[in-house]
Amino acid sequence: IFKDFKRQQSGKSLRISALPDASGAYIGQPVSYAAYTAETVIAEATAEAGIAIIGDDKNIIFASVKEGNILLKEVKNGNTTILKTLPLSSTASAKIFPLKLKLKAQQNHYFTFSYALGNGAFNDVNTDPVDGGFLPPWDRALRVGLTVLGGADQSAVFKSFSLR
Repeated sequence: IFKDFKRQQSGKSLRISALPDASGAYIGQPVSYAAYTAETVIAEATAEAGIAIIGDDKNIIFASVKEGNILLKEVKNGNTTILKTLPLSSTASAKIFPLKLKLKAQQNHYFTFSYALGNGAFNDVNTDPVDGGFLPPWDRALRVGLTVLGGADQSAVFKSFSLR
């Protein structure tokens, strides 16, 4: 963790308070493999919340949920580009949590993302991998983890995180 933000563990859940910058509040762990899969379950969120591959504060790629949409974003040198937006539902009252997000890495710099509502099947966010060759590694390893973006009064609760 390289930013100061509020986090609280309760049982198997982790609540992370949002930060308003491009990469948000994030927590991650280093990966030293060329191919891996990370998955998380978001139980609730008042902020934009997602799963990310992290180079540093100004270089990150992530899939997130915000206002009923799945977003695929790239932050490169501090500049954010929305690569894709997928609406989850056409009705405002539709239940989107729990929401699963998955990140798959190939050759440690090609990334695909997918999502699933509840216990449903995973749906692709992107089929063409995002090239993360621009991501600078910290101490020789990228991080994979969770990110939360928004105002100081916003947060997200993650029920699980796995890396394999």
